[in-house]
Amino acid sequence: MNVELLNNELVRNSLLNYVVHFEEMDSTNKYAKENNLPSNGIVITSFQKEGKGRFGRKWIAASDEDLTFTLVKSFKISVDNIHLVNFYTSYILSETLKNFLEKHSEAKINLKWPNDVLLNGKKICGILLDVSGLNNEEKRFIIGIGLNVNKQNIPDEISHKATSLSNETKTKHEIEQLLISFIKNFYVNIHLINLRGELMSLWKQNSKLVGKRVKFLVVADSKEEEAVISDIEEDGSLKVILENGETKNFYSGEITFVY
Repeated sequence: MNVELLNNELVRNSLLNYVVHFEEMDSTNKYAKENNLPSNGIVITSFQKEGKGRFGRKWIAASDEDLTFTLVKSFKISVDNIHLVNFYTSYILSETLKNFLEKHSEAKINLKWPNDVLLNGKKICGILLDVSGLNNEEKRFIIGIGLNVNKQNIPDEISHKATSLSNETKTKHEIEQLLISFIKNFYVNIHLINLRGELMSLWKQNSKLVGKRVKFLVVADSKEEEAVISDIEEDGSLKVILENGETKNFYSGEITFVY
């Protein structure tokens, strides 16, 4: 990992206040949280052993094959709009990847509710948010991102639903340049956080989910349902029409899709 390049591009250009790098660590999110790191900085590791995704799923990053980092950023945002940081992060990451892969016409980037980034229909990224200061006007977000960049060996049990940039493009990619592009895009477009309707509309345009039939498990009772996605609401909920014709809204963490 070229930390000097990251400092030159991100810290000396005043986008970030700091870059913390470890060759190996348990979890970048855990480190940022336990050390109460201030806003506008990143923690990055070349090898992460105990990363976590949604529902406590493990996200293990291989040495120099993946982009694994945590961005610490504070926002003045209401509790009702906390979900926007989640949608904003996945949207900016998808746009960054589209630009990064523009020479690869075979690479198709889409978003999957609530915050998955897909490449050619397979997951390439995990995003996990932790927020503190819920009672304060300004809330601190710990935004953990794990992206499969140059990973070659995807475990057989998940190869039907997960991939990497290099597997799909047959090209090795520069991890540092991808991170630099993401951070720059994140800060350049940060005004979208205050434009709830516009942000959710942009996210929805990049998801291609509306009208799609899906299967999912309801976490509360482990019941499997099949439905057609009707909309993605501004409050971040997924609006679906169940097989019996009933319309329901689900929020992040309430359902998990069945592949």
